[in-house]
Amino acid sequence: MVAVSAVAMAGCGGSSLVPLPAPVPAPPVAVEGARRVPEPVPASVPGVVPTAPVRVVAFPARVLSTGWRVEREGTMEWEGTREVRRTREEAQLTLQWERDAGGWLRGRGSVAGYRLTAGDGGVLTVPSLAVLLVVDSGAVRVVPDPPLVAGCDREEHSAAQLAAMVAIRVPDGAGVGSRWEERSAGVECRAGVSVRVTRVLRAEVVRWSGDTVTVVREVSVVLEGKGGRPFEVVRVTGEGTERQELQLSASRGVVTRGEGRGAVRLRVWDGPREAGVRQEVRWRVEGR
Repeated sequence: MVAVSAVAMAGCGGSSLVPLPAPVPAPPVAVEGARRVPEPVPASVPGVVPTAPVRVVAFPARVLSTGWRVEREGTMEWEGTREVRRTREEAQLTLQWERDAGGWLRGRGSVAGYRLTAGDGGVLTVPSLAVLLVVDSGAVRVVPDPPLVAGCDREEHSAAQLAAMVAIRVPDGAGVGSRWEERSAGVECRAGVSVRVTRVLRAEVVRWSGDTVTVVREVSVVLEGKGGRPFEVVRVTGEGTERQELQLSASRGVVTRGEGRGAVRLRVWDGPREAGVRQEVRWRVEGR
């Protein structure tokens, strides 16, 4: 028999009995053989693991005078013959520019000590050439300053082209995996003829390690033009590709080193004669 305890409470001159609350039964425990098996504990929900902040490009809006050394080697081979012409170019570049949020560059600089050595031992030089960086027809172009009056094969054109290797557009907000495209058209000299070059450039940020941002650019070109003297018209058509890999300083916003390789196949009509030409080029640039 269970006894019920009570406590006396004073109030209004009398007393009452208040029963104690019934005991709360202990939670059941599963039994497996002679062992006590506790109830399973609900799994906790894992928390959110912090991730490293995504880095995006925010290059300086202004780059002061910066220098590079650039080298370019090329070959020109005529189909059906063993004739191969080789060239080697080198120069020192100094450029400065202002940059907008889209990555477009506008500035000026110089190409010094340009030297072109042909396979037959001939040498052409340009001691110094002033250049401008301009945004024209959907691309950053490097042009002589002042512009050249005439002459498709003048070595000044080649010297200015070398400076274009470091005038690289990378838009603000780009990070690893970002891609962008540029389409442009301009006039260049190929096989001694001024030709219209339509260029499509596809770029991607492929790596970012420390201060170094690596950009790969794939370029495709289509060429068409004609020139020559009266009654001796030369016509040129062609297409080609080039792959470039460039390393840029994230803090300075300039190319620190880079290299590229490309090839173009041309068809040349010189009066009644027709020939195929294959041009190959390799180049490298390094900051100094």
